[in-house]
Amino acid sequence: METAVSKVLIAATALFGSVVAFASTSSAAVEAAHGMTEQQAVSAVCASVNGYGPVQVVQSVEDGLGDWIVWVRDKDNDLWICNASAEGNVYANTLIRGDRLQGRGEEAIALLPVAFAPPRLPAAEKAERVCAAAGRKVDATRIVMSVEDGVGDYIVWLQSSDRTYWLCDASAKAELFVFQPIRSPINGSTAVAGFRAA
Repeated sequence: METAVSKVLIAATALFGSVVAFASTSSAAVEAAHGMTEQQAVSAVCASVNGYGPVQVVQSVEDGLGDWIVWVRDKDNDLWICNASAEGNVYANTLIRGDRLQGRGEEAIALLPVAFAPPRLPAAEKAERVCAAAGRKVDATRIVMSVEDGVGDYIVWLQSSDRTYWLCDASAKAELFVFQPIRSPINGSTAVAGFRAA
């Protein structure tokens, strides 16, 4: 069985080597030309960039900023999060390795100033607090948007002072699964990112 590191390297190689058919078309053109809805087009893009197939698309939801979050299971049943647009831009394709805080999320929330961490938080706010705690280390303190991620947790978008967007996937149990910057498409597509307009 291959390690998670080799799996990430294989995925990165496949991603950069793949050609996405939707890269130069608009959402309406994708639907007209390929007979697909925007959601189906994004799911196809995310399935094609995962080089560890055959893959199965588990769920796809709007990311709150104009693009999509697609959850994909690879041939080993490992879960990946993909952030992409219907035009073929892929901004993240990340293997989920469990709670990155290893159960210390409640500690991280407790370290926030009291004004930012009331004792009884609704589920989405708790996820936001965990993401904000992670964001403090990279100066990504502005919460732009939070949405349900489609698999029971929350996508929290943060923005740093240099205007970089950060994708954070966290739970109401103060678990942190993904925290990474989102910049230009990682598959080389030049279409404009939906989140840039936020």
